[in-house]
Amino acid sequence: MRLKNPNLASGQSIDRWFDTSAFTAAPLYSLGTDSRTQPNLRNPGILNLDLGLSRYQPITERIKLQFRAEMFNSTNKVNFSAPQGSVTATNFGQITAAAGGRSVQLGLRLTY
Repeated sequence: MRLKNPNLASGQSIDRWFDTSAFTAAPLYSLGTDSRTQPNLRNPGILNLDLGLSRYQPITERIKLQFRAEMFNSTNKVNFSAPQGSVTATNFGQITAAAGGRSVQLGLRLTY
């Protein structure tokens, strides 16, 4: 059940993403009075920049070599997951996971 507005005016961090005192567990054998989703609460945003570079190099008239370099999340920004949403959890309102960091892959392709 929601008691008040859960948005924090300031001081939002991964240890306290929203005001956890705004919620309480519903009484036994009842559904509570709040909606299943919270339209005013937002998850952390995602910023992801992927880059790719490729080059074809002719070896002979029929044979070509392609070099390819790809970088995913090239800025290496931490993209946090959603905060814990269960009122009865010990880490309620905390963000405990993040997406992976930068990833680079290289490849060669021989076409004949």
